[in-house]
Amino acid sequence: MGLQNIRSIVPAVKHPRVKVSSNAFIRRTPKLDYAKARQRWWIHVDFNSDIDLYIFEKALTGSEIRLVELHDTFYVEDARMPETADMGEADRLAETIIAQLNGATRLLCPCFQGVRKESLVELLDNGTGRGIVGCEVTVHGTSDFPAITSFLASDAAPISSILPALKSNEDVQEALYYLGAEGNAWANLYKACEVIEDHAGDSRAMLQNGWCSRSAWERFRRTANHQEAIGRFSRHARSQAEPPPDPMTIAEARLFAGELVKNWIESLIADQPREATLA
Repeated sequence: MGLQNIRSIVPAVKHPRVKVSSNAFIRRTPKLDYAKARQRWWIHVDFNSDIDLYIFEKALTGSEIRLVELHDTFYVEDARMPETADMGEADRLAETIIAQLNGATRLLCPCFQGVRKESLVELLDNGTGRGIVGCEVTVHGTSDFPAITSFLASDAAPISSILPALKSNEDVQEALYYLGAEGNAWANLYKACEVIEDHAGDSRAMLQNGWCSRSAWERFRRTANHQEAIGRFSRHARSQAEPPPDPMTIAEARLFAGELVKNWIESLIADQPREATLA
């Protein structure tokens, strides 16, 4: 593709649903312009395919948990979300409920691909509702400003310093992927560190190379592993070890893993001329 002037881009459909191309599965439900609600909070859900909709609906039919359809949109009503829950608590409960219902439905029908939570919905007394999308937002503090100012004032294209290693070294590619991937942040950060540990041979070699301190490594490792330190995102669900007395926060863990990866890559770059000479 040559150099072109691009004036507009048609946005992609975020979550297309695959329609059933077979008449082997038929769903007949009445189309209503209203839905009865029994509680304050609903969970707006969607499916990758109509078949997953049929399976999920069948799994819930007749139970105390309802799958509600309104204007071709689907909601889960579950009494485990109490009226008194505030928005944050309701959103956390919604994440838990959908994960548990996905697991339960896969037990009943292993072909089920899953349902995803689109948003939290608060139902109001006037017969309407409002969708609420919960997302983690991190705001830069003033303590970050000196480091940001230094970076922005640096030479052009600072990524050029690590591009040779990124393009040629599969371990670097994998570590940077885990460092920047979305999902379970603790699991991904730990995997990024495991790549380095494996590359070095073991954790002792990693520490001897000076890429991180023993105390920071142990604090990070114990925090990531223990359910009492970080809850459901820990690497172990039922660790019998003692939890760390001073667990890392996720912000501290990101800084630790980032510094470890940076020090490791810098050592690889520094060794490249020597390795080339030896070759």
